[in-house]
Amino acid sequence: MAYDHGVYTSETATALTIATSVDSALPIFIGTAPFYMGTADGTPQLVRGFDDFKKKFGYISTLEASTASAFYGQHIYTLCGAAKHYWQLNGGGDAIIINVANATNAAGVDSEVSAAFVGGRLTLGDAVKGSRVAQVSLTADGTPLILGKDYNIAYDEDGKISLAVITGGGLTDTSEVFVALQTVVLSTVSSSDIVAALVQVKSVYARFFRVPSFISVPGTLPDATVLAAMQTASTSINDSFDALCLVDIAGADMDAAVTGKASAGIVSPNVLCFWPHVAYGDERYSLSLEYLAVQTRVDAANAALPYVSASEQAGRFSASYVSSTLEFWATPKQVSDTLEAAGIVSTIATARGRCIRGDRTAAYGAQTDPKDTFISVRRMFLYVRNSISIMLGSKISVPLLQREVQDAIVSIDRWLKSLGESVVTAEVIYSDQNNAATLLDGKVFLDLKISTPVPMRAIYVTLSFDVSGYAESLKQEG
Repeated sequence: MAYDHGVYTSETATALTIATSVDSALPIFIGTAPFYMGTADGTPQLVRGFDDFKKKFGYISTLEASTASAFYGQHIYTLCGAAKHYWQLNGGGDAIIINVANATNAAGVDSEVSAAFVGGRLTLGDAVKGSRVAQVSLTADGTPLILGKDYNIAYDEDGKISLAVITGGGLTDTSEVFVALQTVVLSTVSSSDIVAALVQVKSVYARFFRVPSFISVPGTLPDATVLAAMQTASTSINDSFDALCLVDIAGADMDAAVTGKASAGIVSPNVLCFWPHVAYGDERYSLSLEYLAVQTRVDAANAALPYVSASEQAGRFSASYVSSTLEFWATPKQVSDTLEAAGIVSTIATARGRCIRGDRTAAYGAQTDPKDTFISVRRMFLYVRNSISIMLGSKISVPLLQREVQDAIVSIDRWLKSLGESVVTAEVIYSDQNNAATLLDGKVFLDLKISTPVPMRAIYVTLSFDVSGYAESLKQEG
């Protein structure tokens, strides 16, 4: 039997006559990294920058080379792509990283090479780059030498392997060794591995006392199983918090993208859909990553409050692509009529540069409530909910007295007023009628009515020729 003991927030539908603060943009990235290069295991890790990422997960810059692949030009290790885009190219802040690649689900065929150290160093050839060194020994069946005592391993950004002799260990500067390798096969990482990682999202707050804002599986096109797991993971994090899911969708053109979203049944207000992908020179990235980078900068320019949309804001990408060779070109009106009208975020070219275009969540079209269909309003509602859950946590299990209830009301009211223009109106209501039957069971119900700015969708200007004014000006000149 469920026994409520905590702070629980919910939402009510907006009445329409027509059809202590948390992080505002903390992402969780789930994907693959070269597990053999870093120190982190498959649990969530708080990462504070690109160097920290490389220390914990390693980094390989290799890109998908097949033009037939939907991920042409993207990093074969998806977390390496996300890390470079988020930190090196866009100066992102903290992020939570979960690596789904490991020696069980990504290491494939075993092989062995023999070679000799020269001057205490041994660099293996291109044929085995990207592989994992399983062990090093002096003979084919000999006792393994000890990493960190007899030798060290280094991998460059192309995955090339170098070994170095440690003085005083079991090797000389010219020793011949047998190196056992495992070929990393990323294609063996399955949807079930991603789903298992998504389950760990629930523990992120308990691990780091940080509330995630976005959940991303970059460099992928999530199938139905992963999509369902993302939506499950995004709700009731630590039993209290909600986040938004960033989902890139497939499609050979705009109409196909719309059809794909509809076929997948993606209509949740907690999902943002993106199409197509973007390029930074020769490298390609998921559009969801570019949105996140732009939105993070917009938030930072607005006191870290998530009420300003990333739409119409310039990114740093050089082009948008539908496939490996087909560049995406469409007018802003075409993008809005086809994609934005279906709840898909895309890109446009403007005088300000290449910009994000789209204010709508995936729920647009299926729902009309502004708190569910405008991205910025949705983010503000989650921001308020998550913040209140933390703010009122100290009230749980204190004596249920009038002063405690009043203090909770005043705390919420003062905090909302401190948010400035991001909250237009706010009212906290305690109703005797709503609480009469629950007080003796220790439950207090408060109604919070708020409004936040909706994005200005369109401006209509009508021009006409001022005949009388023109005629009058001629008289005055005479």
